Amino acid sequence: MRDQDTVGRLGGDEFVVLVESSSEDSAADILADRLVEALREPVDIGTGAEVNVTVSIGVAVGQYSTPDGLLRDADLALYAAKAAGRDRYSLFDASMHADVEGRVALEMDLAEALKSEQFFLLYQPIFDLASGRIEGLEALVRWRHPVRGIVPRTSSSRWPRRAA
Repeated sequence: MRDQDTVGRLGGDEFVVLVESSSEDSAADILADRLVEALREPVDIGTGAEVNVTVSIGVAVGQYSTPDGLLRDADLALYAAKAAGRDRYSLFDASMHADVEGRVALEMDLAEALKSEQFFLLYQPIFDLASGRIEGLEALVRWRHPVRGIVPRTSSSRWPRRAA
């Protein structure tokens, strides 16, 4: 870090680096990449043993009216870096707000679905292809959403966004 940069500990294993420089994303990318590379180096803990450390970094760049806004966006970028596999950095993007809003809406919808009993069982037969006979049943839980209808099973972790 440079002399004019500020490094602080937020708590636990979370740290913040405040850098006053150009607001160009490329400068933030270069710094974050340097930090990830530097922290990948094994650390001698004084007992002759070395410890390998991984780091996830969230980067927020731009003009913010409050420190809380800057930290919130850096935190969203941090979670994106962790979700992408850790030991990397992620630059904040405005779409991250929409993802969070979607997750919050899903949690609220699920809580309401439980209260108003929107879930139901669906039985699906299991066939033996050779004989064509039914060999068993599979019980599936489905969600009858009041706006979206029956929510299909999906392998995606992304909830469809609400229509504007």
